[in-house]
Amino acid sequence: MIQLYLTCLLIVSCLAYSCYGLFPLARTTLCRPSPGVNGGGGPPRRPPSRLFTLLDDRNASRSSSAIPDEVSTNNIQQIEESAPTSMKGLQQWKGSRVLANRDVQVTLKSFLFAIVLRSLIIEPRYIPSLSMYPTFHVGDQLLVDKIGHFVRPLRHRDVVVFHPSDSYVDLTGSHEALIKRVIGLSGDTIEIRQGRVYLNGEEQLEEYVHQDEATVAVSDTGDFPLIRIPKGMVFVLGDNRHHSLDSRAWGFVPEENIIGRAVVKYWPPRRLGYIEGGR
Repeated sequence: MIQLYLTCLLIVSCLAYSCYGLFPLARTTLCRPSPGVNGGGGPPRRPPSRLFTLLDDRNASRSSSAIPDEVSTNNIQQIEESAPTSMKGLQQWKGSRVLANRDVQVTLKSFLFAIVLRSLIIEPRYIPSLSMYPTFHVGDQLLVDKIGHFVRPLRHRDVVVFHPSDSYVDLTGSHEALIKRVIGLSGDTIEIRQGRVYLNGEEQLEEYVHQDEATVAVSDTGDFPLIRIPKGMVFVLGDNRHHSLDSRAWGFVPEENIIGRAVVKYWPPRRLGYIEGGR
């Protein structure tokens, strides 16, 4: 009886051993090591043979192939869900960067344009004194055309801004630019008698000159002897003859010292207008 039992047990063991590779799930479940394997939970099991190890790796790869698919699918879904937000943020960042670059370019171009405009074409100026009253008041601001006198020659009665001559610098010690009215040009003769200007022998009617009867006197305006203006020079006077330090005191102005011609008063707004000049 015992022999028969042992024989049956041996046959069952052989069948089970033979079918080991045909039932991977059962094999994996039955042969999975217990928590105590190599960790204090029980004695270590004997490792399977090389054949069953290869079969185990192949079946394990088959059984676990679904897991990366699920993981990758979840990752794809997460990427697809987060992609619009990320792309939107990226587009906004790129857009703001493009706008910033455009702003910088516009600012630089405007700055360069302003430098070129002020240096070569037109320049704002401020009136600090009453030497040109009533044409200009203290605090008036005007625009000076810096290229017009190269295109159109200077004319009598043009209002010009210029660098002071050496004689003016020697007399006052100042190098600040001045503004006066052109009375005589190169080759003209100038004479002042009792406050009246004679250009090339003809008396000039100067409606722009400040006429203050309380202060008009020959001694204030002074006489200026007849003289011919040298080549390359101009003779200038202030409209407020009694309060102007001009060519009567320090002589002629070299033409190359002229910065430009005053053309427009723009401040204050109530005095906005064109500056009457040459004829």
